[in-house]
Amino acid sequence: MDNAVDNLFAGHIIIVMENITNIALVAVVVGVVQAVKIATDLNSKYVPVVSIVFGIVGVGLFAGFGFNSALLGIITGLSSCGLYSSVKSVATK
Repeated sequence: MDNAVDNLFAGHIIIVMENITNIALVAVVVGVVQAVKIATDLNSKYVPVVSIVFGIVGVGLFAGFGFNSALLGIITGLSSCGLYSSVKSVATK
């Protein structure tokens, strides 16, 4: 019985760590995309596409490349766009 409880808690800890990694990856994608914007004079209309690409690559490096990783990468990239937009709008007011 104790082994089953330990396995249950270990599974939850892994899920929590994956979520923390995904949240941290959003911040990393924001920073990388901003660096790319500065270095290459990237047009603003292409920023979501670049964010999605970096999100997919980032999640793929941590979790392996696959369909679920690609979906999570898209969510990560779009989340980074939303995070940047909301921080920018709050900072300029």
